[in-house]
Amino acid sequence: MDVNEKIIFTDSGKLLAAESIIRIEEIVDETFIFLIDSSKAKSVLSIDELEWELPKDIFRRVHPNHLINSNYSKKYFTINTQWIELNDGKKIPISEELAKNKTLSKSSKSFFNWLKKLKNR
Repeated sequence: MDVNEKIIFTDSGKLLAAESIIRIEEIVDETFIFLIDSSKAKSVLSIDELEWELPKDIFRRVHPNHLINSNYSKKYFTINTQWIELNDGKKIPISEELAKNKTLSKSSKSFFNWLKKLKNR
């Protein structure tokens, strides 16, 4: 699926193109969408539902509270803890559980191959 085809609704009824989303964060049972124009919108869907709806080859769940658009990922760091810096300067933690689970599944291998490429930038 082309990322340009996916549209997400906000709680105010605004339509957002998936390509305009940098990241999604769940904060105290509310889900917020952070956009390339530096604005923020509240989602009508949970982060779990958004993860299911958005293209999995572009949007990656890196933490229980964070879903990022990999097109806006700048660098992967492993100093003390693991985190990803996005193009907007925001640093997103990588779940310790995810970081430890480097095994078996095709999606896990794909994720870690992507992280290696990001680290070498």
